[in-house]
Amino acid sequence: EFQISMAEYMDVIEPDEDYEPDEDELLEYAQYLGMDLNEDQDLLYIAMEGLKAELPEPWIACKTKEDEIYYFNKKTGESTWEHPLDDHFRQKYMEAKSVKMKEMRGGGPVGGGGIQREMPPKMSKPADALLKAEYEKQIRKHKEKLEEDYNAKLEEINRRYEKEKETLLRQVEQKKSLMNSQKAELLKKEKQKYKKQLE
Repeated sequence: EFQISMAEYMDVIEPDEDYEPDEDELLEYAQYLGMDLNEDQDLLYIAMEGLKAELPEPWIACKTKEDEIYYFNKKTGESTWEHPLDDHFRQKYMEAKSVKMKEMRGGGPVGGGGIQREMPPKMSKPADALLKAEYEKQIRKHKEKLEEDYNAKLEEINRRYEKEKETLLRQVEQKKSLMNSQKAELLKKEKQKYKKQLE
C-alpha cells in the first residue's frame, strides 16, 4: 500500500470492455499468480479471467504522472499497486492446482481410469473472505478518520462561533454606549433650548 494525494488519483483509467490480453501479458500474469508455465498450461484460463476481471466497487484504476498503474478505493481512501482481485485469482489457481494434483494421483472423480478435469471453481471463498475482511478493516479506519475530522471541524466551528459571538457582543456594547452618549447629548441640547425659551 502507499499514500497519494487526492490530486494524483484524478487521472482515472476508464474500463476497456474490449480488452484482450496478448500472450506476453497472459504468461507474465500467470507467473505472477505462481503458475508453472510448463505444468499449468491448462490453468491459464484463470490468469485470463484475472486480466479481464472488472474492478469491484468502489475501486478505480488510475495512473501516476509517470504512467504507472495503481488502484484507488474511493470509499476507504486506500491505494495499492496490486489489483484488488489478485489474491482472489491466486487463491483460485491454488485450489484448481490442488484439484489437478489429486486427480493426477488417482484421487479424482469416479467415472473412468483417466484424468478427469473438474470445472474450475466459480468462487474462491477464502480469498473472498480475506477481501471482505480487508474491506471492512479499511471501512472502519475510514469511519474513524471521518469521525476524527468531524470532531476537529466541530471544535473549530465552536471556536469560531464563540469568537464571533464575543466580537458581536462587544460591537453591541459599543453601539449602546454610543447611543446613550448621543441620547445624553440630545437631552442636553433640548434642555438648553428650553431654558432659552423661558428667558
